[in-house]
Amino acid sequence: GLGLVYEKGDRTLKDDLVRDLVGSFSDNKAQLAGNVTEDTQLFEPGALPTGDGSITTYKDIMSLASEVGDSSLVYRFMSLASNNAIWSSRAAFGRFGLSNVLSDSSVDGYLAENPKLYPKLFRYRFDPNGAVQRSMNDIWNALVKDSSATINKYFDAIMEDLLQNILAEEWRVRQATCAAIADLVQGRALEQYEKYLERIWTLSFKVLDDIKESVRTAAGALARVMTSTLIRSLEAGESSSGNAGAMLKHVLPFLLSTSGLESSAKEVQAFALSTLLQIVKKSSGNTLRPFIPELVERLLGLLSSLEPQVVNYVHLNASKYNLTEQKIDEMRLASIRGSPLTESIERCLDLMDDATMTELRPRLEIAMKTAVGLPSKVGCSRILVSLSTRHSFLFRPHADYFLKLVEKHLLDRNETVSSSYAASAGYVARTASDKQIVQLANFAKRLYFTSEDDHHRIASGEMIYAISKYSTDRFSAFATDFLPFVFVAKHDGHEVVKEFYQNTWDENVAGPRTVLLYVKEIVDMAQAHLDSPRWVLKHTASRAIAEVVISIESTGSEISLSNAEVIWPALDKAMGGKTWEGKEIILKAFVRFVEKGGQLWRKRTAVADSITKIIVREARRQNAAYRQFAIRSIGQVASARTDVDMSDVIIEILSPVMEGLVSVDESAMDVDGGTEALKNDKVREQTLAAAIETLQDAINPKLLRASELSAKVLRVLDLIAKSETLQARSSVVELASFQALGKLFQKLKNSEGEAVRAMQAEMWAKCSSLLFGPTGSSEAIRLKRADAILALAELSQLFPTQSKLSTEIATEKSPAVRKVLEQALEVRLQKG
Repeated sequence: GLGLVYEKGDRTLKDDLVRDLVGSFSDNKAQLAGNVTEDTQLFEPGALPTGDGSITTYKDIMSLASEVGDSSLVYRFMSLASNNAIWSSRAAFGRFGLSNVLSDSSVDGYLAENPKLYPKLFRYRFDPNGAVQRSMNDIWNALVKDSSATINKYFDAIMEDLLQNILAEEWRVRQATCAAIADLVQGRALEQYEKYLERIWTLSFKVLDDIKESVRTAAGALARVMTSTLIRSLEAGESSSGNAGAMLKHVLPFLLSTSGLESSAKEVQAFALSTLLQIVKKSSGNTLRPFIPELVERLLGLLSSLEPQVVNYVHLNASKYNLTEQKIDEMRLASIRGSPLTESIERCLDLMDDATMTELRPRLEIAMKTAVGLPSKVGCSRILVSLSTRHSFLFRPHADYFLKLVEKHLLDRNETVSSSYAASAGYVARTASDKQIVQLANFAKRLYFTSEDDHHRIASGEMIYAISKYSTDRFSAFATDFLPFVFVAKHDGHEVVKEFYQNTWDENVAGPRTVLLYVKEIVDMAQAHLDSPRWVLKHTASRAIAEVVISIESTGSEISLSNAEVIWPALDKAMGGKTWEGKEIILKAFVRFVEKGGQLWRKRTAVADSITKIIVREARRQNAAYRQFAIRSIGQVASARTDVDMSDVIIEILSPVMEGLVSVDESAMDVDGGTEALKNDKVREQTLAAAIETLQDAINPKLLRASELSAKVLRVLDLIAKSETLQARSSVVELASFQALGKLFQKLKNSEGEAVRAMQAEMWAKCSSLLFGPTGSSEAIRLKRADAILALAELSQLFPTQSKLSTEIATEKSPAVRKVLEQALEVRLQKG
């Protein structure tokens, strides 16, 4: 009937009729008219199923509202019915044959002048309702003779309508719009929809987070269509580089914005990341190169922002999960190395040219300065490594700048980050200028010597080690700048700091003779810090000077006069001041200097006097742990000094010390003091043993007259004999006593014999109980005793007696000891 009315009417009637039809078709206003009774059908059967059937009439609505007890349901269902009527009427368009009316109007009527229907109709073709979709397709096919031409003609109108409705209130409109846009852009030239690109991406990503799942699915399909279109353009290469570049110009800023990778919606974030990685992977160099600087900067930031928050929680609560922060950081580093983001960054670096590298420089600096998480910071350091190794030609002009920049980031509070930047400094040094390498060495020295933070000294050591390991040629070329500092710093008291510098020295130095090349540089650097108010530097410098002496001595050569003149002032200063834990190493070096540095102290009386004064001062110190080393050292110095007799002062110092040690031991014999007492016992025994050995070192027959020699030998034997009570319980003291007696007898044998013969009886009286007393000692100690007995037999005309020797031989079980005793008996028999 409607078709007949249209055919019989004039043009005005036809246009009015079409206008009303289009209005009813395109408006979303409720169109329920007339009276509604209880039997009025508002829904199709089965549209709203319940447990016992379905809601179809007004009566059903009232009954349901009554049962629930909520009268507002009536209004809600009536609104739903109104909406249902709209879509039912649209679905009925195809059944009513209205396509003929609209088709005729499109040729020369209302639609030809007012083509509003086409954008609406295009969208309705993708409606989720199958009936509506079929009806709209029928109308479209009848109305549009050439679909492609019509779409091209009204493309802008259709696209504008779709973009305005993609965020509509009705879910079916949003869903239909997504599908419609996906269909509209496929197969179209980029120029046709380029101006809409940014809006399409933005709106499609918003709908990706829609409340309704079917809408999210449609939005995902649209996003995939847009991505595949872009990727195909990128894969086309040079033939499509213009289109691809234009698309990237719109797409990349969007993907990197809060609508993409920085979105709070996980689905949106994941899709944006996937799209971005595909873009980087598929793009040619010419297409992607203009975007590389920004891409690298943003990708570095994403390394942290995309890291799961649970990682930070576990890192902060590592102890609760029996983990260490270092272990967690190692796992984080492993994930960074295998991250697709890292792969994309490397791909960007591979596509760079000189101009891109110049543009990347400020971007990379910003990324390094603004990085907040461990992944991003480590990522920045890894980029520097990659640039230095794989792109050194491009990176060389910028190496100095970044090496200077690394100095700031080396001090990061996180040890893993600091280590990463230290390693990167080692690689960047490969391409840095000579001037910058020298500046870097000076920076490491300032960091070590001026900072009070242990972490800074560790960072300095780690950086120096990295340079020596990854830029070995550069390190060797500037050995004069590095090695003296490394030598000093490897004596640091902090184990971690010491390890880095020790490894650097060991891996770059052939042997102790290298020290001879840098004696002046090492000593000057160490001496400059001997007066430091910081104990750690004072002790480090002292140990370094000691090591210089020991290293030279280990070569087996004498210390030259020139080197001795350089070393002595520093060694003198290192020996000054209070005692501190570990100072015994300085004592050891002092003794070696006296033994090997005779060219200096023999020529310079002032130096010789200072040596005596210093060693006596140290031997008088009362620190229990230090005293044993000081006492032993004064004996070694006395033995090395052939120009002066030190026996008087040594006996003066050691007499009260030994008497005090023996008396303390006797009073403490029955006291059980636990671990501390055992520790004190050990120190006491070692001190007494050192004193006994030093006493025999003090006797130099060549510097003493016969009367002086006799008196001092008897005094020494008297002091050794007094320690007999402690010898019975201490193998250390017992061994030291027998060694001292053997050496003393040997010295006397090689000297003039008149004084010795005069004191034979007194000597025998003082040491007979030591040499022939009961012992349950080990074979090694009994062997030393036998050596001392043999030395006495060779020295004395009367002692030891034949009977004593025979008794010892008879009771001795060890063949080695018995052999020495038999030699002593043979000597005694020869002397009659």
